[in-house]
Amino acid sequence: MKKVICCILFFLFAPAIFSQAGFVNISGVIKRMPMSAGDTAAIEKAEVTLKINDTLKLMTLSNEKGRYEFKIQRFNGSCILSCKTTNQSVVKGRKNPCIMQTSDTRIIDFNKPGLNYAANFSLREGCCLLKAPELFFKANSLDYETDSLIAIDKPLEILNSMLQILNDNPTVVMELDGHCDAKEKNKKELSLNRAELVRQFMLKNKIPAERIKTKGFEDTRPFISETVIRSAQSNSEREALRARNQRLDFRILSFDYGIKETQSQSLKDED
Repeated sequence: MKKVICCILFFLFAPAIFSQAGFVNISGVIKRMPMSAGDTAAIEKAEVTLKINDTLKLMTLSNEKGRYEFKIQRFNGSCILSCKTTNQSVVKGRKNPCIMQTSDTRIIDFNKPGLNYAANFSLREGCCLLKAPELFFKANSLDYETDSLIAIDKPLEILNSMLQILNDNPTVVMELDGHCDAKEKNKKELSLNRAELVRQFMLKNKIPAERIKTKGFEDTRPFISETVIRSAQSNSEREALRARNQRLDFRILSFDYGIKETQSQSLKDED
């Protein structure tokens, strides 16, 4: 419906800016930036906007092959073509959503001869949600677990990698979920403090506070159940299993931090 309304407005009010007869096609493909040779994947439901002037815009979504297309009456001058991903955008072939670069822009110059204008977008992929790492803690402590049998990745490496993701994807809002094992003490306070510890690391590295949320789940969401832990054959095995519950999870809440504020400001500027 939004696209239909935009098209109606386009043909009602746009003729004044047109100076040449005929129509032109603007089309292209939106893909993930290749991770290796031959590794490309289409991005479906990416939002593509064609800005003719300050009040006239057209919008469409890329199809399952990552393609989009506009057909408009030719005019002298240029327009702005922009592409952005939303939380509905999907990388073809992926079962789980991934964080992607949020936007890219092209300038289409109609002063150049031709009836067909191609503008392809290649958006860099960040981290798939289900591949987000976990931080582990020592029992009844805010000290990170460094035992390589429990924590595969080093804590500082995990923190820096998640910090890089937040810096590379400035519209992402992240939740830090602290957890405890059933045998730990003061679980409500401890689980929340584990999340807050990581939050302070992000804030010290200049991530806006509004982009980092925290929750403490006590022992309500164990990674390893008590039944499995009790079935372990030795105390050392049971302790290793309990350590998997003494953790912090990274979870993506949304992909639109700052977008609504920017849109609101644009509307105020137009008014």
